[in-house]
Order: sequence, then structure tokens, then C-alpha cells
Amino acid sequence: QAAGIGDFRFGYLLAYRGDTRVSVVPYFLTEYRLNTLVTDRWLKRLLAPFGFRVACVGHPSTDEGRIEGEVSAEVLQAVNRVLRGKGAATAYKWFSQALPLDGFVEVSGLPINVLAAGADYPAGLSRSVRRNVARKLRKSASLNFREYTPQNPLPAHAVSDVLRLYENTAARSKLQFEYLNAEYFRLTAPLSTYLLAFEGGQMIGFLQWLRNGTRVSGKYIGMDYARNR
Repeated sequence: QAAGIGDFRFGYLLAYRGDTRVSVVPYFLTEYRLNTLVTDRWLKRLLAPFGFRVACVGHPSTDEGRIEGEVSAEVLQAVNRVLRGKGAATAYKWFSQALPLDGFVEVSGLPINVLAAGADYPAGLSRSVRRNVARKLRKSASLNFREYTPQNPLPAHAVSDVLRLYENTAARSKLQFEYLNAEYFRLTAPLSTYLLAFEGGQMIGFLQWLRNGTRVSGKYIGMDYARNR
């Protein structure tokens, strides 16, 4: 939010019953381009000028929407009354549970992969997968890896290289909702775990994760595609 990513305006609705706060509802406003989910290049260019303002419950870069506190039909009706005055359409972004909403249509989104990786995870892999991993480890033997955690955050001088690699990957993406900037990587460094890959002293790849207890959420990656093999 503080990074000022793209055309997003953020807000929070606080729902009260009497004097008691029962819910905190995050939302954002953005200009939704009609070509956002279009992958055909010709059609994407044709639809580029067209869009409409949408008021969306959730957050642009989270994998799952979340409302803190009560999620009842009464609360959501009050939320929708407020959001109708802020955009041409109202949406709830990536909520995995069913919501008590009337007049909304559920649309399938992009898949979210979940991997249960316990201590015995490598032993459960098939022989061909283990062989493939071993082959990749041999091919990457010349790389050096550095890990940064919230206790040892990504240093400020690395942000420019991370941004450069992210932009490489974003430029190749057929679907793009949010577009990050250097301030995003700087501000999220104290919250994130980063793995950086170096070849000959040059950063050629990165991965960013957010951790919550035993759960890890993969966020963004970037690569130097001239050296990706």
C-alpha cells in the first residue's frame, strides 16, 4: 500500500454493531482493463483502451482474500452499499470460502498450488523426479545462493537487481494484474525470505516468500533469461 503500486487506492471498512466493532474489511479501487485476462496479442491491443472502475474486497497481491471478524450477510450487505458508490462494479477477490452474497456471480480464478512438504517429502518423490533434481543440482553447481530472512533482511543495495530481474519476468507474463516497483521490494524486505542466485558474481535470479508459522507463501520471482538454463 505504501509503495504506491500502479493504479490502486486502498481503504478499510470498519463494521460496528452498536458500539462494538465486529469486522475489518480491506478493499481497493482500481481501473480494471478489459484486456487483463486476454492472452491473444491482437485482441489484447484492441481492448487496451477500455476499462471500468472496480471496488474490490481483498488486496491486489494476496493469494487469498480475508475479512477480519464477522463475515455475515448483514455485514457484507453494508459493505456492498458503501462500495457501490465507489466503482461501477463490486468484486471479492480470491476468497476460498463461500460468502453469503446475493446478486454476485462466482468466477474461477488462477490456480493456487499447495504443497505439503514435510521432512519426508524427498523420500516420497518418484525415482524420475529425484533423478531430474539431481541433474539440475549438478548443472547449477557453479551458482552461489544467498538467503535473506526477516532477521537478516534483503539489503538495500540488492533491490535494484531484484527489480531488474522481476521486470524481466513480468515482461514475459501474458497475465498481469499488479506491477511492482522498487519501493515494494524495499518495504517488504523485513517481512520476506529471499533466495538470490549468483553466477560469476552477478545476480541472475531471485525468489521471494512470506512466512507465517509453518506455512510459506511464494510471492514473486525474477530471472536473467539469457542465463536461465
